[in-house]
Amino acid sequence: MKNENTLRWLLPLLVAVANLFVGSLVAYSLYESHQLQAQRALVQTQNLATILEQNLTEKLRSIDLALRSGRDEFERQQAAPAGIDGDQLDHFLTRLQERLPELDGLRMTDADGLIRYGQGIHRPTAARLADRDYFACVRDGDKTRRCIGQPVKSRVTGNWIAALSYRLEDRRGQFAGMIYATIRIAELTRLFSELEMGAHGSLILRDSQARLLTRYPEIAGPAGEVGNAKVSPEFRAALASGRSSGSYVAAQTSDDVTRTYTYKRLPEVDWIVVAGLAEDEYLAPWYEQRDRYIAFALLFLAASLFAVRMVYDYWQQQIKAAEALRQARDTADAANRAKSQFLAVMSHELRTPLNGVLGMAQILMMANITEAERIDYARTINHSGQSLQTLLNDILDLSKIEAGRMELQVADFAPEQLLQETARLFAEAAGNKGLTITVDRPQLPFSSYRSDPLRLRQILINLVNNAVKFTERGEIRLQVRHDETLGILRFEVSDSGIGIPPEKQAELFQPFSQVDDSFTRRYGGTGLGLAISRNLLQLMGGDIAVASQPGHGASFTFTLPAQAGATAVPNKTASELAPASVASAATADCILLVDDNKINRKVVRTLLGKHGFRVREAEDGAQALALLAEDDFSLVLMDCQMPVMDGYTATRLLRQREAELRQPRLPVIALTAAAFENDREHCAAAGMDDFLSKPVVVEELLAAIERWQP
Repeated sequence: MKNENTLRWLLPLLVAVANLFVGSLVAYSLYESHQLQAQRALVQTQNLATILEQNLTEKLRSIDLALRSGRDEFERQQAAPAGIDGDQLDHFLTRLQERLPELDGLRMTDADGLIRYGQGIHRPTAARLADRDYFACVRDGDKTRRCIGQPVKSRVTGNWIAALSYRLEDRRGQFAGMIYATIRIAELTRLFSELEMGAHGSLILRDSQARLLTRYPEIAGPAGEVGNAKVSPEFRAALASGRSSGSYVAAQTSDDVTRTYTYKRLPEVDWIVVAGLAEDEYLAPWYEQRDRYIAFALLFLAASLFAVRMVYDYWQQQIKAAEALRQARDTADAANRAKSQFLAVMSHELRTPLNGVLGMAQILMMANITEAERIDYARTINHSGQSLQTLLNDILDLSKIEAGRMELQVADFAPEQLLQETARLFAEAAGNKGLTITVDRPQLPFSSYRSDPLRLRQILINLVNNAVKFTERGEIRLQVRHDETLGILRFEVSDSGIGIPPEKQAELFQPFSQVDDSFTRRYGGTGLGLAISRNLLQLMGGDIAVASQPGHGASFTFTLPAQAGATAVPNKTASELAPASVASAATADCILLVDDNKINRKVVRTLLGKHGFRVREAEDGAQALALLAEDDFSLVLMDCQMPVMDGYTATRLLRQREAELRQPRLPVIALTAAAFENDREHCAAAGMDDFLSKPVVVEELLAAIERWQP
């Protein structure tokens, strides 16, 4: 009896304890599952917002390029003796608009706001935009300012539009009107409709004042009207934080649907994309799981002591399942980071070889090209395309580094040639910032060495690219030395840039590492290049280090085993080196083209050749002076930023030699990527007679030659 009584109260107690245990387990599992579903929804909204931001940014960049091209054409016609050709300008703007189907219009106004030029414009026109906010913005701003208008209905087409505009100026720098592009709001809505966000999801675009530009799917009533600025308190609070992106959950929405949102500000314009997923949709699996758990708990109330054991087993299984879910989530996060790293590296590295493709493609579009020339230009494009393909394959191979499956392609290479090629690659970018890239002539015991030249070039490109990016004035220096004691080659890339704080230097070679947030915002970059460089160097038996002080530049040094090449021969000493000679083939009416970039020389040489000029070439100022001493030329086209000897120094030495020998003054025209007024003054101070900026405009080039060639 005693045992039975004990059983009577013990059994309910055990069942109660078991039910309490199971109830707690169910609540915990539901909480974990709820958090997992919410996290997945948050990641999905972040991906949707990122895709929208990238798509819109690309479209806006294309529109901005069209606006700048139209402005340049306006200035070119205005500078011409005949002045503005309205029909030609209409045709030019129409062709630009046809390439951008998302535009409602691409037009120009005069200083009074009357629409004068563009597709479908028949002068004179009574359409007047002086009251538009973007017209007032460009009228009161400067030439570089891009203005964005509030969403309005177009007076020309009647469509809802958002306008981007730039200021136009006459020859005296006075306000002459504006060029503007109107984007169809409906086109943006179509772009949004291509994304999958569920039956009750929401994709929204608002301006900086939270006014609605477009929404998909559309909703009826005032909340869905363009220009409506009524938003949820959660979104208003997120904007007030000042962050460029963020996520939040809002229940007080315009259609009373609770959603998880992610917003991102576009970097090019002050617009905001918002992507939202409906809570009822992304939690639908969790609701089903919740119902199943409740049913299970109700059934468990009638269970016996045997059920307690079953619950215990179930609990063990749930613990394992929860752990498996966490491990799966961690694995997915790691895979996502790896994917992001791969995409960032590929974007970072692919752009440079496009220069050869695009440059030769433009020449191929010219008239009067012989078959032999066409084959030559096509071969150049093919070579550049092959380089792009090779680079893409190599970037994909970088994923093998972590797996230990990377295979090096060992071959002979000339260190000095490698440095010179890298310097020429960045000469124009450095020139645009007023920087000088110098390659110190090395004293190496052998003519060639063995390693993986493709990986070395990739490392040097990354280091020089960083040096140009983080240097505002001064120079960038490349050098290589042979350390006989250690048996290594020591490459060094140094600059006079912003420098790196000591506490940040240890983090530089970690993936995604940046010096600090302010540098990231100002200079950009993925933070992957130095980490990849260190991995490659260690794979080749070397390493990399940095020495820097804030405000005093940085010096990156990397080492490699100094293995002589299979075809290496001992180099001559400095006293044995003789200056290279150049065969004389110029005549008195020949033009001397001086530029360290091979592609630039080929473009200018081809342009001049098509117009009947004979051209000889020099890669730097020293070669140019040697040619000028041997032969007669009618004119010199001089680049300014070059290795060995820049154009300024070469011109000063030429003027000095002319004075000493009482020779007539030879016209020198600066042909440079620098385009600021102080650059023009620098050229004049060096003794140059005229100034042309790159990219080359053939009409301006021919006009300058006609002015100065006797």
